[in-house]
This record gives sequence, structure tokens and C-alpha cells, in this order.
Amino acid sequence: MIKKAIIYVLAKSPAPFRDFLFSLKRYTLFGRPVSPPPFFLVLVDGRNFHGGFADRMKGIVSCFAFCLQHQIPFRIHYTFPFALTDFLIPNTYNWTLQKGETIAEHIADVQYLNLVGSPSIQRLLHLKKAQKQVHCYANRDVLDALNAHYHTRHNWGDLFRQLFRPAPILEQELLKKRSLLPSRYIGIAFRFQNLLGDFEEYQVAALPEAAQTALMQQCSSFLIRFQQEIGAPLLVTSDSYRFSCSLVGLEQIYCFPGQNHHFDHRTKKSGETYLKSFTDFFLLSESLKVYAAGTENMYRTEFPMYAARLNELPFERILIE
Repeated sequence: MIKKAIIYVLAKSPAPFRDFLFSLKRYTLFGRPVSPPPFFLVLVDGRNFHGGFADRMKGIVSCFAFCLQHQIPFRIHYTFPFALTDFLIPNTYNWTLQKGETIAEHIADVQYLNLVGSPSIQRLLHLKKAQKQVHCYANRDVLDALNAHYHTRHNWGDLFRQLFRPAPILEQELLKKRSLLPSRYIGIAFRFQNLLGDFEEYQVAALPEAAQTALMQQCSSFLIRFQQEIGAPLLVTSDSYRFSCSLVGLEQIYCFPGQNHHFDHRTKKSGETYLKSFTDFFLLSESLKVYAAGTENMYRTEFPMYAARLNELPFERILIE
């Protein structure tokens, strides 16, 4: 009862006060060493809720835009459930810790900021330049609000490309998959979550077996009709291995089945499991146009929408009825 009461009080408290209380637990109060260099650090370390691939990238890119505006050194500490450098490495902006830089551990050297779930830029705007590190959790896209406030025109895809390029393992996988695709194709993504019983995610329950079969049939029938209507090859991505396998062999429909796993689950998986999300994202971003398709009870994923934004492609949602 006491623990629940504390959680309730924290949940109802103003965000800056909550952050201060959590920082008391997170950072040491004793033995302060020489102050480390100040910078803005985005944390993806498993000590908070982060969301999936798109949510994580929303927060990272938004914070980067803010730092560019104020010429604040920007760093990323991404270790959960894998090191980001396994798949993405710095491109024109080096966001890794530089020589002599360390992550501050003393409370006097840190401003802790939890922006998870927040669509507001106000707490970013209140940051002051000081000899402190900002340690920030963020998973929302506030780029439009930052552009409006600062009268800038930062583009999401440009910012992403400044930060990232594929690491060797991802680049090799992309080259392999591109060799199997036509030169021009339409991208279309499906997000079942756990409706088909093969993608564990939060509290989403699997449908009964008969309903699973009916849903897969409904979506695959739609794909066949859709491909015939637009007359172009389709690249299909999905979080469901079962659904992906059901599409193999369909004419002018390209799909690369692979086991997938949500980034925020704490079960250790192989690197190949996470590689699929990065591969799908970049391949969708190279389409002529990107769609997100699904029935009423399927999740309105933003993964393909941000893949489209990477190269400023047209994006559209399709409701399958």
C-alpha cells in the first residue's frame, strides 16, 4: 500500500519535481570528483520506458534539433537492448562520447529530464546553458514545435542522416536485400502486434486461432488486389513472422520473413532479431511511396511514416475492411 501511495503521489506531482526525486535515487550525493564536460545526453538504457524503433528515433532527432539551435554538444547513450552502434554509426555528426568525456554520476553535475510521453517543448526551452550535463529520456517528435518556436526549417530526414549511417552489418544486409528487389517498388507495412500470437508486446492478447487465420487471409487478399490495382511491385514489411511467411511466392509481392522482437522487452534476443527492424526501415525509405495498412483492430504504426520521412516520400494509411 505504501509503495502504491508513493507511485500515485509521484504520478500526480509536477514533472520537474518528479525528475528531481528520481535524480536523488539515480545519482550519487557523495565524493564529487572534478566536474565532467557538459553536454546533452539522450539515454536509451533500459531504466525507463522507451517504446519501439520509431519512438526512440523521434526523441533522439528532436533533442538533436534543440541542441543544434543552442550549439550544445549532443551525445547518445543507447545500450538497451543492444548497443546502437551495432546497427547505426555516426555520420556527419559524432554523437559518441569524445576523448576525455565521461557520463556524470554526481547529482550536482546533472540536470535530469524525463520527457517520455510529453508532446511539449516547454521543459526543453527552460534549459539553461551551464556547466552541467543534461541526461534526457525522450520518445516524442516535437520537431515541428521547435521549428515553429525558433523559426527554423529543420527536416526530420536531414537530421537523421546527420546523425546516422548504417553500420557494416546493416549495410551488408541492405545490399543483400536490395539485390533481391526490383529497382522501383512501393512499400507497405503491417503491424499486428501480438494478434497473430508471434510478437509479444505489452498486454496485447492473441486472437483465437480461427480469427488469426481469417485476419491473415483478409490482409493477404487485400495485398493481391492492391498490387493488381497499382500495377507495381510491393515490398511488404510486418512484425509478424507468420504473416510474412504466408506471402512468400506471391507474384510481384516481396517480403523477407524474419523473427522480430519489440525493442522494449527485456528478453535477450540475438542481434539478427533486431537487425530486421533497421533493414525494414531503410528499405521502406527507398520506396516510391510508403503505405501503412491494417484493419480496425490493428495498431496504427508510425514506423512506416518515419521511414517515409527519411527521404520525404509520400505516405498514406489504408484501412482494410
